[in-house]
Amino acid sequence: MQMGCFLKKDLKKWIFTIIMIFLLLILFESIMISLPTEIRYVIVVLIFTVWLLLIELFPSTIVMLIALLLLFLTPKIEYSLVLSGFSSDGFMLIFFSLFLISILKETSIPVRIVYFVIRQADKSHFKLLSSILIISQIMSFIIPATAVRANILVEFIENITEYLDDIDEEYYVKKIYFLTLAIGLNISSVVVITASISNIITIEFLIIYTGEKISYLKWFVLMVPLWLSLICITWILMASLLKRKVPIGTKINKIETKKLSKLTTQEYLITGCIVFAIIFWMFQGSHELPLSFPLILVIVFLSIIKVIDWETINTIKVDLLLFVGVSLTLGNIIQEIEVIQYFYELIPGTYIEYLLKSPLIMFTLIIILVHFVHLFVPNIQTLTLIAIPLVITFSQSEPNILLPAVLVTSVTCTFGFLLSVQTISNLIVYTSTSYLTQKDFILSGSILILISSILTLIISFFIWIPLL
Repeated sequence: MQMGCFLKKDLKKWIFTIIMIFLLLILFESIMISLPTEIRYVIVVLIFTVWLLLIELFPSTIVMLIALLLLFLTPKIEYSLVLSGFSSDGFMLIFFSLFLISILKETSIPVRIVYFVIRQADKSHFKLLSSILIISQIMSFIIPATAVRANILVEFIENITEYLDDIDEEYYVKKIYFLTLAIGLNISSVVVITASISNIITIEFLIIYTGEKISYLKWFVLMVPLWLSLICITWILMASLLKRKVPIGTKINKIETKKLSKLTTQEYLITGCIVFAIIFWMFQGSHELPLSFPLILVIVFLSIIKVIDWETINTIKVDLLLFVGVSLTLGNIIQEIEVIQYFYELIPGTYIEYLLKSPLIMFTLIIILVHFVHLFVPNIQTLTLIAIPLVITFSQSEPNILLPAVLVTSVTCTFGFLLSVQTISNLIVYTSTSYLTQKDFILSGSILILISSILTLIISFFIWIPLL
């Protein structure tokens, strides 16, 4: 009975997938017949993988395993190349970041940070709004996964909003607070490389395709103007929405945060290690060691001195690791056999030359196309997997434009303000509460997409191009 329900539920997806397989076979045997066999295979595997991710017929982990199996069967592709994505620094950074998250969950450090910021609200709705934005930004420096940050903060904001005085407007105020949290989590993803998995994929693709490296500190310096501008604009927008129902002078009850014991020796050591890792990342340009190095060092050190119990933190889920590993493998293979060069040669050179000579037009086109595709590809990692290699390929002949174009693409992929399903943090906030509707995201998101796009263009043209 369950099997019958399952087949009925996914019947349309199976039918469309079978049709897609036939179309890919036709593409393989007719339209692409003039291409080398390995290029044809890889193009078909890439299209089929993206298709399966979009229709969600299988979990993303299974999709990536299917892609891995197909790549092993691809002619003239060495097995070492198929597994290359799992040996990159980006993969190792994500792998050991998950251990760091497990360590932090065993402490009260995230709770202490939240309580410290919230206590500064001083009975003011508008200061509390600021606190919510600030918390989401601080967390991005110590917790690499956006989904983890979202899960931690949703619970705290829910508890905090119990202290609202004006019961008539409670629902509306909570709506604004949670919407602010969702937007703040989106913005926090751009500030440092480790704040988002898509940033790490972007950096790895840059190394794979061009050999160019952007250090942790350099990324931070480049992103600060955009990051701070969006924080300020978001507060102004959310405060203006709050003022519709809540007068500026309205007070809230004193927020009673749970009394925590003093920091333990364990928490002091873990905090010190996190600070060490961030400082180490900041000076990556001088020592040239990989970003994963300080995390490995921290985990080894804390394990040796028995600050952490290995059995407790060894709870890694493979879903994200498989996605990143196979994504980077696809990037390596595409570069190795020059797949995208085939698409590059299909476009008349005059169009590419015109765009490269007009960065403003090119960046505007990138922003529009990425936001449009993001409506249909909600997973940011998948979107990054598609967009970054294409942008690198089409801008590689103009070194002055290449890095700014990649940064424009990367931040635009991250900004999923418009729909509740466009980012994992949006989805967590949306499904964890009953206060937000899709209309709320669309109203504020449309404004923020317009403003963030204009800011990205201005900053890319006047800061990124001159600096890079």
